[in-house]
Amino acid sequence: MTFLVLAVLSLAGFLWWDWRPENPAPVLHLRVIWRQGPLRTSLTVVMVVGSLLGSGLYVLPQYLRNVQNYSSAQTGGFISAFTAGLGIGLVITLRYMLPRIGGRRVVLLGSAMMCAACVNYIYVWTPTTPTWVLAACTFAQGFSIAPMLLGASNVATGQASLADANDVSTSFFFVRQLGNTFGVTAATVLFDRRMTVHSSRLLDAANRLNPTTQSTLGEYAGLIARNAGAGFDPSLGALQIFQSNLVVQSELLSYIDIYFMLVGLAAIAMVLVVMTDAQKATAPPRMHIHFW
Repeated sequence: MTFLVLAVLSLAGFLWWDWRPENPAPVLHLRVIWRQGPLRTSLTVVMVVGSLLGSGLYVLPQYLRNVQNYSSAQTGGFISAFTAGLGIGLVITLRYMLPRIGGRRVVLLGSAMMCAACVNYIYVWTPTTPTWVLAACTFAQGFSIAPMLLGASNVATGQASLADANDVSTSFFFVRQLGNTFGVTAATVLFDRRMTVHSSRLLDAANRLNPTTQSTLGEYAGLIARNAGAGFDPSLGALQIFQSNLVVQSELLSYIDIYFMLVGLAAIAMVLVVMTDAQKATAPPRMHIHFW
């Protein structure tokens, strides 16, 4: 609690100092952002995109390692599939999408694709989802985030005049990384809360299905008695197996809940883009994007 209070006070002090006209080198350039309404909205879109990128890259390895039991090297292979999708998506977006439909429509398209990719995860994620399905979904997620990244940068910089381009570029990188931090933090907090909810509900269901639960525990105990030898307690081993299954199922449901949150964030990005000025938002990009 002490550190939370200190963090809030420090953030308030930082914003106060960054806003002051006497500050010759502000970080967020709040005075420039505040003068332009469309710029405020577009930077909010950038923050949402950063949250989607950060939280998605946080949850995916957790699912692969804790629910599917892939090794670190195998998880890295899935991240490579994400990176391949992201790279291909960036090239296609930069060469074909942006010049033809502009940044605003690219963000809308990317948001719709991201919604579809997240909903797809919600329906295909199980403890035994095949590897090729997960790889294809991971590639699709990376491909979907690419239009959002490039389109959001175009929307943000397209709102600024040439005199403010440098200030807006600095704010763009800062806000995107800030959204990344907020997304990961929200995902971890949501995971902790949903784990508690899902584990309690699963235990309640197990109590209501007591005959079936006892039969399952008996099968586990019989399996241990046949294979573990006389030195092991079958009933204790059965409870440990049941507990492990309960934890895995609770984690899976919690990760799915996080992807429901990502669907909501992508929808928010679509709404925010609609609120921006369509004519200014379609200006060509004037900056080099650091994607990570």
